[in-house]
Amino acid sequence: MNLRVSHVILCTILSMVLGVSSIYAEGNEGLFEAQIAVQSGSGFVAAGTGLDIEPGLLNIDVPAGSTITQVLMYWNGSELAPVSAGNSLELDGTTVMGRPVSDPLYFFTCNDCGAGLDGDHYYTTYRADITDLGLVAAGNNSFSVTSSIGGFATGAGMIVIYDDGSPVHQVQVIDGTDFAFQGFGGARQVTLPREFRFDSSVSERSGTLTAFVGNVNSPANTIRITIGSDVTEIEGALDSGDGALWDTFSTNVVVPAGVDEVTVEMIDGGGSLIWVNAALQLENASRPEGRREFLGISSLATASGTGVIAAGIGLDSSPSDALEIDVPGSVVQAILYWSGAMLGDVDGDDTMLVNGTTVTGTQVGLPTFAFPCTPCGPFTGDFYFSSYRADITGLGLVGSGSNTLELEMDFFAQNSGASLLVIYDDGSSAVDVHLRDGIDVAIGGFPTVRGDTVRQYFDFDGSDASRDARIDLFVGSANDGLDTIEVTVDGNTTSYDNLLSGADGAIWDTVSLPVTVPAGVEYLSVRIMTPSGPPPQIDDIIWVGAALSLETADAPPVDGDGSIEVRPGSTFLGGYAEVVVTPTDGDGQLLGAGLDVDVSSANVQIGGVVDNGDGTYTQLLGATALGTDTITATVNGDAISESATLEVEVPPSSIFGVRDDGTVFIYGTIQEALYKSAADSVETVYVSPGTYAERVWAWNLSGLTIEALSAESTVQMRGFRVVCCHDIAIRGFDVYSQYYWDGFRFYGGWASSHQVLIDRCVVDDMGDGITLRSGNSDIVVRDCELTGNVYSGVFAWGSGPYFVQGTDMSDNGLSGIDAGYRGTEITLIENTIEDNGWICPNCGWGVYRYTFGSGGANLMTFIDNEFSGNLGSVSPGQSDENVYRYDLWIDETDQQAPYTP
Repeated sequence: MNLRVSHVILCTILSMVLGVSSIYAEGNEGLFEAQIAVQSGSGFVAAGTGLDIEPGLLNIDVPAGSTITQVLMYWNGSELAPVSAGNSLELDGTTVMGRPVSDPLYFFTCNDCGAGLDGDHYYTTYRADITDLGLVAAGNNSFSVTSSIGGFATGAGMIVIYDDGSPVHQVQVIDGTDFAFQGFGGARQVTLPREFRFDSSVSERSGTLTAFVGNVNSPANTIRITIGSDVTEIEGALDSGDGALWDTFSTNVVVPAGVDEVTVEMIDGGGSLIWVNAALQLENASRPEGRREFLGISSLATASGTGVIAAGIGLDSSPSDALEIDVPGSVVQAILYWSGAMLGDVDGDDTMLVNGTTVTGTQVGLPTFAFPCTPCGPFTGDFYFSSYRADITGLGLVGSGSNTLELEMDFFAQNSGASLLVIYDDGSSAVDVHLRDGIDVAIGGFPTVRGDTVRQYFDFDGSDASRDARIDLFVGSANDGLDTIEVTVDGNTTSYDNLLSGADGAIWDTVSLPVTVPAGVEYLSVRIMTPSGPPPQIDDIIWVGAALSLETADAPPVDGDGSIEVRPGSTFLGGYAEVVVTPTDGDGQLLGAGLDVDVSSANVQIGGVVDNGDGTYTQLLGATALGTDTITATVNGDAISESATLEVEVPPSSIFGVRDDGTVFIYGTIQEALYKSAADSVETVYVSPGTYAERVWAWNLSGLTIEALSAESTVQMRGFRVVCCHDIAIRGFDVYSQYYWDGFRFYGGWASSHQVLIDRCVVDDMGDGITLRSGNSDIVVRDCELTGNVYSGVFAWGSGPYFVQGTDMSDNGLSGIDAGYRGTEITLIENTIEDNGWICPNCGWGVYRYTFGSGGANLMTFIDNEFSGNLGSVSPGQSDENVYRYDLWIDETDQQAPYTP
């Protein structure tokens, strides 16, 4: 057992302050956006334990019935040297390996802490994604926690993101190390306020905010939360509630309409604290592009290639110049970055002329104050730098061999420069390319964040062999002053001095550095530094981007391991089931995405195997073979030793319901089944193939699945009217009638419904395929066919959010989607929207937005939909034949070409 006595810290901290005789650099003291892909989920929970006395006990409750989406582990402690040696943790005997999310930062000197603890204490925060270890499940989880910290261990915290079937929302996470003690000076005296930024909404939203804080030794502390103009100060919330020296803070927040930022600050009132992490989840809040004062994981996906090449040009002396780059293979992807300064806090020039072609970029670095310029004539004032990125692959401006690109930009105060990164394929071994971008200002001698850059970490899969890598850096504003680039791999740091000198032309540098990654290493870091001091010693740094290209790790062997699960394990002829394959290695670890998975079954397979991107693979089955079906699978051609079974039974009746204990109830009509489902406590109502002259009411239903056994033959009926329903699913029906009714009609207002799934249904030759009135929310339409209807495939008249994915909305008389008013919120993902408008040429678009009087549906997101052949009229800059008034709803969160701004 590792014992550490908290009173050593609590009672001697003033003597520690007085004992400090050296000056230490605080490094990256502060919290910054987590450099890891954080998953979305229905919700998240956080819990922790103090490690002042080890082992600590960490208890965390995950809602029953949930699926674990992601588990992040944090811990913090000190070493008696500026090293990050405590990067392992034991959870009930399972070793967790993490990496630092901050440099080792000096906090205090201890003169009377006892043997092995006297000296200078440097604190580091560590993080590990432990999702694949499978240690956390729905319900209560309890872990004994022991660290490898060599000095004072502060504590450990766990964040669990889960999916309980309700709508998912993005989780934002910031992490690092930030001290606060009033007895210290400089950056160690107060924490740096940190903001969560997101898209604003037209309505009020609620969310959850959590934080991990260590080393709190005084009740005189305050957590300040700023939301718009509202400032909330929570006093004394940090009191070692998880055990000595650790707190997990959690609170609900409400964000008013129009607000796009929540700011958090930890305030020490005379004791001390170490802020380690904070996380925010807000309903339907997407994080916008652009960051303040640091780089982060790029939102731009990189293509697969065999190598990269980069070149740049400084544009300070002239707003236009030629960038030359020689590409040694075929161009896979070409990415352009540029940066400059404006006077005042205003956006820069988001356009760049490339060989006369106007390129519009995405802002990745928001206007950031760097320095005042005075006297500078017409340019006197505060210089704010911003940066932009554009994928120019599709423009055909860059090809194999020698390229000359004439670039022109127009920032009012200063044109810094531009860099081009090209991923190419020359037939050699594949490389993975990781991007970081944003803006990070470092002016030597300036205080707080403007005096330093944030170290950038690149995480990747380890390999059994050593690999070659390359780092490319895009940096503006550098001159002939002193600067250092540090690259740290496997604990070894290589320093490159004074490489930034405007080599691409005045105040711009594109630097390429070779790196060797030893076997087994899974991350490296890079940082650009400039010392404090007077000119010409100091250098100015405007860091815009960084790229790591690394030989792809060999795919691990399958060794016949993994699991196969069928959900549900039994169904009826014509029903559906989902096979879930989870490949693992010999140690039980997930093999991850990108594998070749093949499923074998007696029942018919619908579509192909879906790679879920989280290490699991799914295949939908249609139950067409009675009896026991043994399901097997191969991964990369090797068989998984485990199998699963699906039991397929004969339906006991045309219409019946089944309780969770297997009890069957027979009904005469679909309507009778729905009316009696609650009283009979059935979970699923099944309808066998046939034609039913019913247009049924789904009234006040909850927790019910209504499934058509349509895998072999159709189940045809006349439609659903949905009133006051919650958490229901309707699957597999073919809705048709000679009357022009709505196929699915969702009533609004007091009769509205929530959390309803319409899955694999067909609606044709009706009025509107699906009508959604104001007040309904969280309605999901998935893998349906809404075609040939007289009016629209989907008519959404207010409220939401609504999600339509993988659905064919073609050949409708008016529109594929007709979106109404009052902020209708709708997301369209991977749909086919073609040949709509036959009843009204020039007024039948693929997507129509009602705009008269009420302002229209301004919350629409397009992601990878296919448009063609729609018959709407064209108004340049506002509407094309596919989308009416796209200018009024498309924003930076959307990924749908050609409507992305």
